[in-house]
Amino acid sequence: MRTRRSVLAFIGTGLAGDVRASIRSHAIAATQAKEPAAMDPERHDPFPVASPYRGIYAHGVSTTGAARTLYISGQVGVRPDGALETSFEGQCRQAFRNLFSVLQSAEMTPRNLVKMTFFLTRKSDMVKLVDIRREFVDGVRPAVTTLFVKGLVSDDWFVEIEAVAATERGAS
Repeated sequence: MRTRRSVLAFIGTGLAGDVRASIRSHAIAATQAKEPAAMDPERHDPFPVASPYRGIYAHGVSTTGAARTLYISGQVGVRPDGALETSFEGQCRQAFRNLFSVLQSAEMTPRNLVKMTFFLTRKSDMVKLVDIRREFVDGVRPAVTTLFVKGLVSDDWFVEIEAVAATERGAS
């Protein structure tokens, strides 16, 4: 603020018109430089942190600019007709389809995913999860956390997936 007042006081001291115009153009350029940049997620996998497991996630994902953010509640393997898939694979694939439906309703795609959290009730399903993730989000690499939990809301559920997606504000 002090600099702005100094510049304004300096401008008001009777500078020649071309100097005032130059200062104004620099002020406008500085204001324009502060406009938000397009949202472009950047992955962060710094050394010496170990490489991401099988390259299917990123240690960190940052977004820049004026991002529109979508927080997706945990999705489970229940089909739109209310039926529950019975196998882990079926539930996991349906949870991804449900998640993609939420993304689509917000005019986003899997490429907009910046964070995913997986809740599994059985450790033995981890390898299956990795394979199914590759089917649905191969190459996307959001930041990922996988938790093994004692149970979910229903004892019949094996997996729940929640996510955060971001896109440029106004983008569709």
